[in-house]
Amino acid sequence: MSNFVKELQSVAMETPGETAVACEEPMTFSQLWSATDSFAGGLQDRDITTGDAVAAVSYTHL
Repeated sequence: MSNFVKELQSVAMETPGETAVACEEPMTFSQLWSATDSFAGGLQDRDITTGDAVAAVSYTHL
């Protein structure tokens, strides 16, 4: 696990109800950890491993 992931996991366990992402639909650290875990599981299901290139697209709206 990378340092970023370890830190996110630690914060999610210590303060699960705190806001992690402040936006129109806020996300708690617990929700962010759950989404991160699901994303990682999806990569593993597709045999994507450490060192493989992955592109992520994020859409925003005004």
